[in-house]
Amino acid sequence: MVKICGRLKLKDKIISTYVFELDEDFQISEFEHYVADICYNLDIPNPITLVKHVKNFMLFNSTTYLKDDFVEKIFFDKLELVNEA
Repeated sequence: MVKICGRLKLKDKIISTYVFELDEDFQISEFEHYVADICYNLDIPNPITLVKHVKNFMLFNSTTYLKDDFVEKIFFDKLELVNEA
């Protein structure tokens, strides 16, 4: 089962959350699709996913996207993804 919580933070305060759930097993090859679905539901642009984001998620069950990871302007400081499965 896949369960990832996406949190938008502005000045270290959570301003919006969305929990992505899928009954299938976690697939690292699908990570960008999980991120895209979370961003769609939070109504934000998709960030650029780098190897460091995937490694952090696999090693620490969380990763953070900062303003520099987005091509478009954003209204928050960071997007945190936390594995809750």
